[in-house]
Amino acid sequence: MPTEETKYKSNTASSIFNKDETKKTILENSNIAGEVDDMPVEVSKPKKEQWIKVRGKSLEDLPWKNMVFLKDSDSQQEEPWLLHASGDEMQKLLLTFEGATRPAIIAPYIDQIGAEGVWIVKQASKGMKNSQAHTTGKSAIQHAQTGWRKVYWKPGYGYTCIKPVDPDAIDDQSFNEKVTIADICMKAFEGRIIDSMSHTQVKIWRGQKLA
Repeated sequence: MPTEETKYKSNTASSIFNKDETKKTILENSNIAGEVDDMPVEVSKPKKEQWIKVRGKSLEDLPWKNMVFLKDSDSQQEEPWLLHASGDEMQKLLLTFEGATRPAIIAPYIDQIGAEGVWIVKQASKGMKNSQAHTTGKSAIQHAQTGWRKVYWKPGYGYTCIKPVDPDAIDDQSFNEKVTIADICMKAFEGRIIDSMSHTQVKIWRGQKLA
């Protein structure tokens, strides 16, 4: 039977990763010129050695979020953080991180050994042109929603997909239908959600004292 904590996490996930906000995120960035189980959920691009399947049946099944990409102070690697607020607070966050924010499709996937991950596919923000990365990323997601695909970056082309010669050669892995896309996303980004101007990451970005 679900515990109160489980119910709270599920309700929070549903409020953050919902289709209404996905529509809002797409709309906000539409001025484009031209083209849970106990296993950890890693936020990472598919690797060359992986065969993956992406959750959902279409792009409309996946959440779009405004995100800010910040460098980790220790590893100096870029890390994606979710921006989640409403009204004026959201506008303040977007202005604060101007130049570092992008809308992105969040694509949960499973690989051939059953490990689940979340692939962040950046999209064009307001006023930007669609690039190869944006359009081929969308296409790769759609292909991987239909069955096993090997997804990799091809210089000069963008993301490309390969179908297995014999799909039966890959051990079938199924998504846990009891765990929603929202729950998977919430698990992947737990601890990396910026929800107000008082958040520590906002203070670090603005050069404010943390105390």
